[in-house]
Amino acid sequence: MSTGSNRDGVDETALRQLLDDFGNSLEATLKANNVSPFIFPIFRPFNLVAGFTTTDIVYILSANPSGMPFYQWYDWRKRDPPLDAQQVVLSVKSQLGWREPSVFTFPLDTLNKNPAERDALLRLRAEEQFKSAVKSMILAPIKAIAKDLIVAAVFAALFGYLFTVFPQVIPALPWVAAILLGLLVAFVLRRLVRKSQ
Repeated sequence: MSTGSNRDGVDETALRQLLDDFGNSLEATLKANNVSPFIFPIFRPFNLVAGFTTTDIVYILSANPSGMPFYQWYDWRKRDPPLDAQQVVLSVKSQLGWREPSVFTFPLDTLNKNPAERDALLRLRAEEQFKSAVKSMILAPIKAIAKDLIVAAVFAALFGYLFTVFPQVIPALPWVAAILLGLLVAFVLRRLVRKSQ
């Protein structure tokens, strides 16, 4: 079940089929690499905004919708001025409040390619998406740790300065106490950020 709108007379069936075909290529790539397909929102319930720009076919997905998923189909070439893919993504993120949507783009002529060319293109895009996802999965915890260490260092320096200016607060080992407090503050801030997302 889903709700949708198609105010621009877009060939919704062709766009759905292209997304399904890409999903099949992506699933095959993930299976070949023994990776769960559920790392991509295309394999879970999602909201979708899709359509045509002057150069691309654009799909923007937001995973885990609350309530019934919705699909919106557009022809951004009809806007004045026409929107490109980057403008479309920024507009959707701004209007719908999607923080980190998944974006898939294909050349505008993809729907007109012969089956062999189209399959080859979809396989190539699936490989690119897989590599990008693996890279993100590897880098995400490293970035999170680096952010925590920076926050901890800033607060450790602040506490260390305060403890040396006011030694009566913690007279023994002020820098050890400062580092421990800095780590504690970084941990608390990380938990607060996660709760707000």
